[in-house]
Amino acid sequence: MFEPPHPMGCAYCGKPITQNSSRGRRRDYCDPTCRRRAQRKRDRERRAAGVNRTLRRSVAVDLAARAQEVLACEGTSVPLGALLKLAVQVREDASCLAAAAVDEARAEGASWSEVAAAATMSEAAARARWGGAKAAALRASRSAHIRSRARHGWTGEAVAPFFDVALLPAVARNCHAAEALAKALRTLQVRFGGSEERVAEQAGLPPAVVNLMLQGTHVAPWPVTYMLTDLLKGDPADLRLLWERAWGQPASTAASQSPSALAAALRGAHLAAGGPEISTLSAHVDAGREELALVFAGRLVPPWALLVRILDQLGAGHDDFRGLWAACHDSSDSGHEGVGAS
Repeated sequence: MFEPPHPMGCAYCGKPITQNSSRGRRRDYCDPTCRRRAQRKRDRERRAAGVNRTLRRSVAVDLAARAQEVLACEGTSVPLGALLKLAVQVREDASCLAAAAVDEARAEGASWSEVAAAATMSEAAARARWGGAKAAALRASRSAHIRSRARHGWTGEAVAPFFDVALLPAVARNCHAAEALAKALRTLQVRFGGSEERVAEQAGLPPAVVNLMLQGTHVAPWPVTYMLTDLLKGDPADLRLLWERAWGQPASTAASQSPSALAAALRGAHLAAGGPEISTLSAHVDAGREELALVFAGRLVPPWALLVRILDQLGAGHDDFRGLWAACHDSSDSGHEGVGAS
């Protein structure tokens, strides 16, 4: 029996379809070629719906940031490990950028032969590099990383102002002070629980800068040190004396010397020593835990002899604390007579 043409025609090209038999399902396509083309069209639409069109820009921003980090490292004594790590990150960014670009092109209808021609490689090689599970995992991993940064309020826009951070190389005269400052920052980092990369992201600093600060080979200006300390949930005042010595800045004026300043300097020395437990410190300085707690809180000015024992146990020098102690200690106290002793 004669069957009229399919009322909708071929679902791909629109040509009328004449059914060959009254049995079975009506044909949707005029021939296998149209069926394959329709399937490819559906595949492209699915890819277009699933492609992350913000990924390429985000990766491009990261890559530009790392390129500026590489440039900033020139002329400075950056540890080899930090430089090699940065090179690996640049390579990973470049690979992810290429994968994201190919993903977008494929979603817009580019064939693998077109991708291969653009990359000057064979179609099989292009498929293997950007069409498999490895490239998909790379894109998914970076997308998840970008979403995580966004949840923490970091978009990459804050990075630029810090690329020109004027780091001061630690020299012989302040090498010990720079190391003490770095140890204090590392103690805060351990308590904070974040990796260098995470800290750098949240601070809007190049990872190489954070690495140099934590290694103690370079000292950052006070605004950067302040910001990093605050990010690590520390009190910037505790690290102020350490930074002044590492930067080579003159001692604070007498106006800022008070019991709270002495306590802050002590807490900084405590961080530089790795933050030992008060109970452990108490056993070595012949003082009660409650008394030490009051001293570190700034509610008690200790006798000079006790202060010396605390500093010795923390591995800190006496000179920086002598003026602080003398400025806030009652001159009539008998302990004041020992201020010159160490």
